[in-house]
Amino acid sequence: MERRTFFGVSMLAAGIATEPWGRLAAAVAGPNVDSEITDKLVAKTADLFVTEHHLPARLLADRLGGHLETLTALIPRSGPYRQALTVAAGETAALAGWAAYDIGDMDTARHYYKTAALAGREAGHPSVVALAMGYASYAVAPDKAREMLAAAQEHVRGAGYAAARSWLAAREAEEAAAIGDREGAVRSLDRATTAFDYANPDAEQAWIRFYQRPRLDSLMVSTYARLRHRDLEQSAQDALTHLGEDDSKVRIAVLADVATGYVVSGDVDQGVEVGKRFVKAATDTPTTMGRERLASLAGLLPAQHSAARDLAENIRAALAV
Repeated sequence: MERRTFFGVSMLAAGIATEPWGRLAAAVAGPNVDSEITDKLVAKTADLFVTEHHLPARLLADRLGGHLETLTALIPRSGPYRQALTVAAGETAALAGWAAYDIGDMDTARHYYKTAALAGREAGHPSVVALAMGYASYAVAPDKAREMLAAAQEHVRGAGYAAARSWLAAREAEEAAAIGDREGAVRSLDRATTAFDYANPDAEQAWIRFYQRPRLDSLMVSTYARLRHRDLEQSAQDALTHLGEDDSKVRIAVLADVATGYVVSGDVDQGVEVGKRFVKAATDTPTTMGRERLASLAGLLPAQHSAARDLAENIRAALAV
């Protein structure tokens, strides 16, 4: 039996290369990369972005680490497939940074984001740079985040990136609202909604598949809440209408934004009802972002409102665990 057959496509297709012995085999005796191996590894990268919607970050981080090691071992002998594997490695590194952020390891997250951007530039694939900048924007001050998000949009111009442009523009709107730039925030939301009209998240990059209508709605709600905008209540209702019943992490973000939006608008009763759903989702699937938003909501709930006071106490108890 040839060594290529033993250590080749069948090993990678079966996922053995995500285990230590498989990664060692890929590194010291693995095959020269061909189109089939490349397709399998690119598909694996896409699957990890879908898995992220549901899997706790600590478990996801282990899978990402193994996959990234495999890609790293194969890139030097990938020949004409080097660009595709470098792009996959950059996307994987960006997601690994997001997972690190999700468990509170900010230093590791920053290193992964920098490496992801480097891979994107090396491969001549600027959308990977945009992805890394979009993720990194969550961990910096609003003024810096806004600059990063505006710059990131320049990396996703042209056909096939409408969903990515919409996400980055909506995030820019959220951060513009956080620093009090009302006009800038509204303009960014206009760009986000216009781009979304042309978007097809399921057919674009694998990493943007999370960005369905409910996520755009929630970013609009978050922006409008910070601006005390007249369209806040309608946007909150739209977000709940479009929200599915799955337990993905997107659901946590949407419920958090809607609950906060209602409380800020003065509809505390509705905010409490949505807040209860948010607390359950955030405690069922713990994330750093979920904890941050729990703390933020608890700080907004009025103590003179008995149901709101009870919810705030429940949130603080959950955060103490």
